[in-house]
Amino acid sequence: MPGCPENGLLKSFVQGALPDEARTEVERHVRDCPACRGSVEIIKPVVVETAPTVRRPPIKETVRLSRGSPVGRYLVIDQLGEGGMGVVYSAFDPGLGRSVALKLMREPQPGADPDDARARLLREGQAIAQVSHPNVVAVHDIGTVDGQVFLAMELLEGGTLREWLKKPRSWREVLAVFTAAGQGLAAAHRAALIHRDFKPENVLFGKDGRPRVTDFGLARYAGAEAVPLSIVPVASTPLKPRRRITQPGTVMGTPWYMAPEQLAGLETDARTDQYSFCVVLWEALFRSLPYSPPPGAPPPEWRLNEPPKDIACPAWLRRALQRGLNVVPSQRFPSTDELLAALEIPRRRRRKWALGIGAATVALAAVGFAGAVSQRSARLCAGAAAEAAQDWNPASQEQLHKAFLASGRADSEDSFTFTRRGLDAFFIGWAAMRQEACEATRVRGVQSDGMLGLRMACLDRRRAEARALLALLSRPDAEVVAGAAQAARSLPSLRSCADLELLTAKVAPPTAEQHPKVDEASRQVDQARALFAAGKYKDGLAAAGTAVGAAAASGYLPVQAEARLLLGRLQEHTGDLKGAEATLLRALADAEASGQDELAAGGMGQLARLLGARQLRFGEAHAWGALAEAKAQRQGGQDQLRAELLRAQALVLEAEQHLPEAVEGHRRALALRQRLDPESLEISQSLHELASALRSNCQPHEALAAYEGALAVREKLLGPDSDLAAVTRNGLANLLMSLGRFEEALQIYRRVQGTLERVLGPQHFRVAVATANIGVVYYAQGRFAEALPYFERAAAIREAAFGKESPKVADSWCDLSELLIELGRYPEAKAKLEQARAILDKLPADHPSQVEYATQLGKLLVAQGSFREAVEPLERALKAGEGKKGMKVDATGARARFLLAKALWSTPRERARAQELARQARESYSRCGSQEFRYSQAEIDAWLAAHPVAP
Repeated sequence: MPGCPENGLLKSFVQGALPDEARTEVERHVRDCPACRGSVEIIKPVVVETAPTVRRPPIKETVRLSRGSPVGRYLVIDQLGEGGMGVVYSAFDPGLGRSVALKLMREPQPGADPDDARARLLREGQAIAQVSHPNVVAVHDIGTVDGQVFLAMELLEGGTLREWLKKPRSWREVLAVFTAAGQGLAAAHRAALIHRDFKPENVLFGKDGRPRVTDFGLARYAGAEAVPLSIVPVASTPLKPRRRITQPGTVMGTPWYMAPEQLAGLETDARTDQYSFCVVLWEALFRSLPYSPPPGAPPPEWRLNEPPKDIACPAWLRRALQRGLNVVPSQRFPSTDELLAALEIPRRRRRKWALGIGAATVALAAVGFAGAVSQRSARLCAGAAAEAAQDWNPASQEQLHKAFLASGRADSEDSFTFTRRGLDAFFIGWAAMRQEACEATRVRGVQSDGMLGLRMACLDRRRAEARALLALLSRPDAEVVAGAAQAARSLPSLRSCADLELLTAKVAPPTAEQHPKVDEASRQVDQARALFAAGKYKDGLAAAGTAVGAAAASGYLPVQAEARLLLGRLQEHTGDLKGAEATLLRALADAEASGQDELAAGGMGQLARLLGARQLRFGEAHAWGALAEAKAQRQGGQDQLRAELLRAQALVLEAEQHLPEAVEGHRRALALRQRLDPESLEISQSLHELASALRSNCQPHEALAAYEGALAVREKLLGPDSDLAAVTRNGLANLLMSLGRFEEALQIYRRVQGTLERVLGPQHFRVAVATANIGVVYYAQGRFAEALPYFERAAAIREAAFGKESPKVADSWCDLSELLIELGRYPEAKAKLEQARAILDKLPADHPSQVEYATQLGKLLVAQGSFREAVEPLERALKAGEGKKGMKVDATGARARFLLAKALWSTPRERARAQELARQARESYSRCGSQEFRYSQAEIDAWLAAHPVAP
């Protein structure tokens, strides 16, 4: 054709090297010239060997976010990976209580258009958001923070397709996974979305084993101001971006999997993705790339490799792949759906999938259990659902519902709802794992009969533990109903029943003579554990003691270790720290003697936490923690155990005031738990404890995000009125107090009080805590008269609940005396202190309540002008408080120091010390920039100004 551009000009066009005006002219010509369209297809060398000439700018380093960093409403947990366009983090969404993958755009390269980069990442999120399909990663949120674009997506932690293919796979296994991924790709194509970078790294697995297509960063809408070259027909779509980001002739993607038209910088459509899909599938089946072109050869000269003869692959599958790999787009399948149809196993060799689980499965359908199994696995492994339905079915649910309603608690309906959800999750997971274990041996043949037996035994034990809890819940009192949802969510994890290394640990089984006694001891351990999980610690303590006796009678050391570890936990929860220490040491001896390494490591971590966080014996705690860590490392894997050990270590470090290290430990524990199960109740524990450590480490805003995350999980899993939600809500309000956000804290405290009054009744002892907290807000604001009735009511509730001799009542009298002193009502304050002293005289001198009493007595004496008399109780209070660790702000110590400063000022030779004590009190009050004590800080500032030390 006359006037056709020279090949050099066409080559510059496909390389994207022409100026805008010249490129537009060539585009117009190529569109109308069949000869030049053919030249454009073959002019670019597109061999694998020359693919690296497709250049991208070097990756520019960007700022890495540390764990705990906020991004909008999200809390960063850990970095997952990075690519040319962005960095991906695991993060937590406090608002919705779920884990997400957070993708942040990289800093643009020097000279690059930052608007293009932002638009490309925003386009990725908008593109995926258009596709709702089980095999496409879900996008939850798109936004910008400080000008940086982020995407919040479904968190997938099952690894990439590349990693999955590292293990030997049959062609049937490979085809099944690719068919699922292909369905996701086809769904994107039906939404007029072209991926343009399909490769093994862009297919991720969830923990459910389902593959998802992800990373649509190079995606484009078909028909988005495209040049309609006839070799690549373009579908029309109303979903058009306002401007084209990838200009014609620009080569984007991963060269090894690119279709020829994409490498040449020509227009792409769904058949471009089809080609890449077939390249990846060919590589998965035959462990090599499909083409071996001579260097520099154009696509028509590419030669398709012969599949290796030693790799089984049916002829119909090879034929389908060969068509999808055609270098000419028009010779491929018209659509991805037609490609997938060609990849189906011929009907005479296909297995039909059916439900076939029997009537018992219909019962489980009431709790959402449904699944399709093959006819063969249904015959061999269909009993799992029926067994689960024996314990958890509509009839047992209705019986449980009635029992909860009969408890008389106002929140019994809500408690049942959240308890049922927890039990649903357990029994669904149990049945699924039991069926999977059976199929691994009976259907897929990848597991031995011996391993199947070990897994079934483990699952039987987990089922027995759930049965013990169901038995307790079927006869609930008000206390059991309160803790039921938490108990259901705290059932032992099923993960250990899939841990082949753990199951094959060399632990001698009980003898035939021991078996009946071991079974009975295990049953009693399960009963005690159910009581512990439901919050009935005293009953659980008695049951655990009985279980220890039964275990000892069996003579089987593993069950003795298990029973004693549980007894030790219950002793700690009921305040018997010395008894817990002795019990744990005996449990460790049993575990070590019987080769129970996992139990031994867990027990060491438990002992380390008890010694360090509860008894401040840090040297011993670190020694036991190091032993536990060494044993865990020797076992390998065991993320659940390692997370618990990291948590114990972090709690000890926090008590020891090694706060940055404590924060890091909590973050590492949280990251491990996120990987194990991003929806577990343990996530909320890690977030709550991380928040506490962050607050202590003067990171209040990060702590706020962590508290909100913990609260979201607890409300989601246990309900808004659960005990754990109240605990976290209280921590959140305390933090708001330290930030000076008194009205917000007051609203939260009032909500907690109202909920507890409704659920537990107005005279329950827990209502006293919420009521006193409201008074604390008023006190911190200097509104003493408004605070007084709340402290009075809290004292009355405690006296009625605990009796007149309780230390908690003495604490209330001390609180009231402080308010009365501030109001100038000294005789009444003295009377309250006398009431407190009558109780405290019967307690040890080092009891924590003695410090508060001595401080308030000193305050009264100072207020009355009895400075010399005030020195002794205040010195005593300071000495008793020495060595205390882990306090965010030592308010009691600060009060005692300032009061002692006032008392000492009357003695001229003590004035220098008095000023130093006042400054120490000021520093303690202002630690971490706390605003909670700003009135106290102002008072100290005024006193220091009025009491200078003469030079």
